[in-house]
Amino acid sequence: METMVAVGAAIRGGWIRPLWTETLGWVAVTPSLIVLRLFYYNLSLAVGVFGGVALADAVRIAPLSLVAAFAVALGTTLAFPRIAESIYAVLRDA
Repeated sequence: METMVAVGAAIRGGWIRPLWTETLGWVAVTPSLIVLRLFYYNLSLAVGVFGGVALADAVRIAPLSLVAAFAVALGTTLAFPRIAESIYAVLRDA
């Protein structure tokens, strides 16, 4: 969770660029994107936690769960602006 907050703050502050988009900063706050955030971040947290534990259990290396959770948090937070931008464009044009 802290990784997602730190990366989100860094994107919003302009210190790092989100993936696959030229838009600086963060996405707009609209009702549809708030619903997207609720599903997206809860799914991201579930994949990071349960996927990390499952991966660590499968290879029998406990610290791997932390690495996997960090990677999922970093990747999903960096990808969110592009995903939200795409979904917002579809909803706006509909």
